[in-house]
Amino acid sequence: TLSTVPAGISQKLINLGVNPTNAERYEQKTSDGKVTQGWLSHDIFITDEQLHAMDADISKAFYNTRVSVNGTRTITIVPSGSSFNNNVNNIIGILGGVVNDFNSLGLRLRFNVGETTPPNTAADFGPNNIVIQSNGTSGCSARFPSNGNPGSFITFDSNGSFQVLRTALFHEIMHALGLRHSDFRTGSSCENVRPASVGDENVSAPNLQSNFIPGTANDGNFTNSVMSRCFIGNFNLTEEDVRALQGLYGF
Repeated sequence: TLSTVPAGISQKLINLGVNPTNAERYEQKTSDGKVTQGWLSHDIFITDEQLHAMDADISKAFYNTRVSVNGTRTITIVPSGSSFNNNVNNIIGILGGVVNDFNSLGLRLRFNVGETTPPNTAADFGPNNIVIQSNGTSGCSARFPSNGNPGSFITFDSNGSFQVLRTALFHEIMHALGLRHSDFRTGSSCENVRPASVGDENVSAPNLQSNFIPGTANDGNFTNSVMSRCFIGNFNLTEEDVRALQGLYGF
């Protein structure tokens, strides 16, 4: 809770547009055994290294976050094959569809699917890569962008249905690009799914540093999006998601 997050860390999270209220210490372990420590708030993971560095280049963002990815580049999504066991081909197939949908938007960011590597090496975590790994349990997490580069690591439960997995990949990749929950002020998408998650992410952190992308919903209670806090059936990018991505990463 907020009371257990040191004041200095709490303010840094706020400056990144991340609510420290429910943040907790968290360790992400990659398939090569490397452990990265940081803070997890809902499904957004901020590393200690990122907090210490605190991007100087904080720019516009979608649904009120303040970090994004710089430049025109190709981002490779690298599946950590050993973590998916016999489900790796299914994951790669779903990921391919997600990547194609991103690439159809004409963004200055292009995406492709990298080779499956069991386990991942340090080279897989380069500035233009996002490694995805099954965490073997329910729940997801994604690192936020850092130093103008996408968040380098995503974990998720790879045992769900096609719709759930597709939504999870859209959702977490978009977090890794700096996007926030579309219903961050209410969490209304969770009312019938996870009632404990209903509520305003800003209540205990009213000074969250964030910027609005013109043309997108600005009431913080928009649920027709793959970025809703809880999954309620959207497994394709909606018009709102497209406007946000093009507003943030269009030419």
